[in-house]
Amino acid sequence: MRTKLSLVLMTVMAIMLFGCTASEKEAASTSAASGSHFKAATVEFSGTGYTVAGLTFQAPSGWNDIGPSGMRKAQYAFGPVEGDSDSAALAVYYFGEGQGGATRANIDRWIGQIVQPDGSDSFEKSVESVVELSGMKSHVVEVTGTYASGGMGMAPVKEMTNYRMTGVVVEGPQGSVFFKLTGPDKTAAMMTGGLAAMLENIKTTE
Repeated sequence: MRTKLSLVLMTVMAIMLFGCTASEKEAASTSAASGSHFKAATVEFSGTGYTVAGLTFQAPSGWNDIGPSGMRKAQYAFGPVEGDSDSAALAVYYFGEGQGGATRANIDRWIGQIVQPDGSDSFEKSVESVVELSGMKSHVVEVTGTYASGGMGMAPVKEMTNYRMTGVVVEGPQGSVFFKLTGPDKTAAMMTGGLAAMLENIKTTE
């Protein structure tokens, strides 16, 4: 009886172990297939810097400073790189302490702006992570597909194929600051590396 019981326990443990391993491999495969590019690139910081809601950051070299506008407290453009016809753009939003909506709602809205050409679910294609930047909890989302922008007021919605969207919500000392990067896949992927480096070097003024 003890021998049979031991065999049963060993079998259950093996199934659990191999099941976890398979899940880990599947998760790694999913992340790789989604093409996550949120890894800091080696860049020089000589671009324009801003202080937004107690956070100070400086843009990498080669980024074009577009300047703030309304709730967009900073705006940059980059590229395009060879093979792309349009540049990528980064907008930094701050709506006030406790304002701007919940992090989850914003991430869901961003993902919802990307449509998959094959009709699959963009939420399943997206890659999300939570990282710490200068001691601040930050939420990252990346997804590629057809980006639908515009549609404000009477303006028509413009669809742009083969686009990448990278969004970061930094829980800063004066409330959440939203970084939204969009552009053609190759150019946006390169700008995302610069964004990751910029946010790794972000500082608080408090």
